Amino acid sequence: MRSESHDIIVIGSGIAGLSFALHCSAFFPLRKIVVLSKALINESNTSCAQGGIAAVMNHLEDSYEQHIKDTLQAGDGLCDKRIVEMVVQKAPEEMRQLMQWGVNFDGNGNQPDLGKEGGHSTNRILHCRDHTGASIIEVLLRRCEEAANIELRKNHFVLELLKNNDLGMACTGAMVCSDDGVYAINGHYTMLATGGSGQVYSYTSNPEIATGDGFSLAMEIGTQLKNMAFVQFHPTVFYSPNEPNPFLISEAVRGYGAVLRNHRGEEFVYKYDSRGSLATRDVVARAIYNEIQESGEEHVWLDFRHFDTNDFALKFPTIAAYLINKNVDVRTEMVPVKPAAHYFCGGVITNKFGKTTVPHLLAAGECTCTGLHGANRLASNSLLEALVFAKNAAENLKTNFEELQFNHGGIPEINCSCSEMKYNGLKKNVQDIMDKSVGVIRTKPRLISARAKLMNLKHLLPKSDYSVKACELRIMVNVSLAVVEDSLQQTSNRGGFYRDDLNEKSEVKETL
Repeated sequence: MRSESHDIIVIGSGIAGLSFALHCSAFFPLRKIVVLSKALINESNTSCAQGGIAAVMNHLEDSYEQHIKDTLQAGDGLCDKRIVEMVVQKAPEEMRQLMQWGVNFDGNGNQPDLGKEGGHSTNRILHCRDHTGASIIEVLLRRCEEAANIELRKNHFVLELLKNNDLGMACTGAMVCSDDGVYAINGHYTMLATGGSGQVYSYTSNPEIATGDGFSLAMEIGTQLKNMAFVQFHPTVFYSPNEPNPFLISEAVRGYGAVLRNHRGEEFVYKYDSRGSLATRDVVARAIYNEIQESGEEHVWLDFRHFDTNDFALKFPTIAAYLINKNVDVRTEMVPVKPAAHYFCGGVITNKFGKTTVPHLLAAGECTCTGLHGANRLASNSLLEALVFAKNAAENLKTNFEELQFNHGGIPEINCSCSEMKYNGLKKNVQDIMDKSVGVIRTKPRLISARAKLMNLKHLLPKSDYSVKACELRIMVNVSLAVVEDSLQQTSNRGGFYRDDLNEKSEVKETL
């Protein structure tokens, strides 16, 4: 098998991967960095992010202590307080770095317009209208393209991570499937920045590429995952049952004044939480789930008929255009919404420098479990986490870069051409299992049944098929099993996890 060598390999082209590459480029101008995307280079979960990034930018009306408190409260006892403090305190610095790179947040110069979202006690969300993620990715990609030592490669699917037993089981690169066939890429350091796995559910805000590749790659090379039971469901995704890619209605819309109503017109979330429609996502998603179950309806309503339509279109142009396309007149009609799989709060265990338990394998972004989010992520803390840990990882390499000797002889030739198997049908089977048994509310019997069905599917899948569709399906089954197993191991309900046979929450602790 042919191979090539780079100094640093980045798997994933979202905010974690691209910002890490940029920092490494600055710190190591003579080292070669390659960024791999399994699809187009601008396709990622980040590109879909509407809301923004949480940071304390106005110390007269906000404080680090308050942001920390809000994050810990949302995390419901599973956050690492030291990590929360570090991330919150580094947030303003990361926002200034984005501005320096060329991101233009809404507002005037050094006074950004700060929005409010569920779980936040005050306005602290920096945003670029309602397309923050896409705006950031556009800037980061431009910067990466300008860097002489960064190479961006699209349509590169990572089949497996490589390791060398003679080097203390260190990760030494990746085997990839590309338009030019299968080959090995050697690297002194490999960064996993692969995002989440929303596609294991049929109703998700995530793009089609979000199949959980990083989770599975990490498991296969021998590193550990944690808190996989804690899947966050975004409360307000546009209800359109026949649409392949459901459209998310940003939490910022509720921060701007929209309210949730049931089919009787009641602001029902107040029955569950005094914060109403601005409660944390776990609370709101379960409230909607309960209302849907009780009413027999398929969705609830998001009401912003009281908005000035011109202001709404100016502040949320993407959402406004989408609703117009759907023939929803927000002046007179409410918007149908329901929860959808959105974010994995658990993942690959890392320390504050993005180090995993496998030497020379780093990780950042949604594929990780850093201790920041705990049992439920606070809105707009995800892009922040990716930025902080990507920079930490790059800074640590600046003073601790260790080169490896590459030797990947004996890697068999692999064909990743399209298979004849009907994997789309099997993917739907996985999604049906997860939808019915591993959703907002879970039960022990359904989880046990889901595990048996997923294990049966796993045994049916040929291990010798290396087509991308086959690999993605094996990944989805592995990730789904990890979620099910961790759900069965839980002993109490907290944050985004709820099992109906676990009624008592164990003592809440602020740190792990």
